[in-house]
Amino acid sequence: EAVAPPVNSFYSPKIKQLVYAVFRSPLAGISSSAICAFDIQQINDVFSESKYGDRSNLQSLWMNALYSDTSKYRPGKCTNNSRLLSEEAVAFARANPLMNEAVPNYFGAPIAIHTGLDHFTQIVIDSQVKAIDGNLYDIIFVGTNQGNIFKMVNLAGTKATTKQPSH
Repeated sequence: EAVAPPVNSFYSPKIKQLVYAVFRSPLAGISSSAICAFDIQQINDVFSESKYGDRSNLQSLWMNALYSDTSKYRPGKCTNNSRLLSEEAVAFARANPLMNEAVPNYFGAPIAIHTGLDHFTQIVIDSQVKAIDGNLYDIIFVGTNQGNIFKMVNLAGTKATTKQPSH
């Protein structure tokens, strides 16, 4: 649904560059939205090391691609001008839109889950704001399709004890 620009956050022994995103469930069924965070380094690792997903037809399951040399098509090794790509490179990208490995959610679970008539559509992060307790937290602002704005504190990965995601 939406992705915030990367921010530097301190939720482990060292600073990580995180990207926060909002996701939405399919339109049918229970409407819900979630906020997740991903480590930029883990994203780069998956795109540089994972095999491409491949399937023989639209009804097939996605499997590891058996291509002999895909290194020239690796994300991050692209030209700044897509018009300069060869027809072979464009065809490969269209035929292989997925990597075989998933990028893990940095905190292991959504930071927040929202169910209701409205759903998350926008997200912005105020990173590493110093709180009264002296700790630094990422502050999350999320907009909905109904015009509501939620302000949340990311407590995931801290010493805070909660049984539910941050709200």
